Amino acid sequence: MDRTLRIWDATSGTCLAICRGHARHVQCVAALGEDCIISGSGDGSARVWDTETYECVHILRGHGGMVTCLTTLADEKTLVTGSFDHTLMVWDARAGLKLGTLCGHGDRVWCSVALSDDRVVSGSFDRTLRVWDVLHQTCLATLEGHRDRVWCLVALGRDKVASGSLDCNLRVWDCKAGTCLGVLSGHGDAVRCVIALGNGALASAGDDKCVKVWDLSDYTCTRTLSGHGHFVTALAALADGRLVSASRDRTLKVWDARSGRRLATLAGHAHAVERVAVLPGGRVASGSHDRTLKIWAP
Repeated sequence: MDRTLRIWDATSGTCLAICRGHARHVQCVAALGEDCIISGSGDGSARVWDTETYECVHILRGHGGMVTCLTTLADEKTLVTGSFDHTLMVWDARAGLKLGTLCGHGDRVWCSVALSDDRVVSGSFDRTLRVWDVLHQTCLATLEGHRDRVWCLVALGRDKVASGSLDCNLRVWDCKAGTCLGVLSGHGDAVRCVIALGNGALASAGDDKCVKVWDLSDYTCTRTLSGHGHFVTALAALADGRLVSASRDRTLKVWDARSGRRLATLAGHAHAVERVAVLPGGRVASGSHDRTLKIWAP
C-alpha cells in the first residue's frame, strides 16, 4: 500500500527499480509484451512503465474509481482496464491514447480475461459477466446466472470461460453462444480464485479454506484439498502437475493435483499471503501483507 511498483531480479533477489507516481495503492499489474509493464491503482489511473528505463511513459486517466483489472490483447498494444466506476476502458497503451469506454455493467467491474478475436470477458459485482468485442466496442453477450458478485475468471480455450462467485459456485460458459454449460457446486463459501490445470481440469479455492479440483467433462469435483487454516486467496499451477495455494493463514501449500496429496507447506510470511505466481524454472513468488515478496523452490 506504499503506492509504488517495484521491479525485482528474482534470481539475485535484488530490487532493480522503484516506480513512483501513483497517488494511491497499486491494485493490479500486467505485462505488455517484454518491454512494458502496466499498473492499475486505487487512484483511478493506469500507468505504462518502460522495463529498460523504469520510467513512466504514459498515464492513462479517465476512470472515476479504482482500477481493478488489466487485460492486454495479442497485438501487445491494446489494453482494457476495469474499474469500480462500473466501466471498462480501451486504450492504445503504447501511444497513451484512450480508444473508448465499454458501458453496461450495473456495479463495480472486478475481473476480466482475454479471449481470441479481440474479445474480453468481464465479471462484475452486478452478478453478471459480459463478453465484449473490443475492436468494435460492443457487448456481444451478457451471461447471467450467478446469485452474488463475480469474483474471478479464467479462460478455457477459444470460446469458454469459468467464473467463480461469492454465491459459492463456479459456472462454465460458452461465450459465443451466451449459455451456461455447467454449474460447479461444492464450495461452502465464496470462491475467490480459479485456474485451469490442463487436461480438462480446473482448480478453485476460497473462503471455505479448501482447494477443489474439477473434471470439466462432467463438472464433478474429483479432489478436495484441505489443510489451510484461513481463506485461500490465490492458486498457481506448476508445469509438472503440482498446484500451489496461498492463504491468509500466512502459508503456501504445494499439492499433487492428481492424487490430492499435500507435498509441502511453505511457511515464512508474517501475515496473510494474497498472491502467488510461477516463475521460469519452476520457482514460485508469493506476495504478502507483511510487505515482502518471497521466492520459493518448491
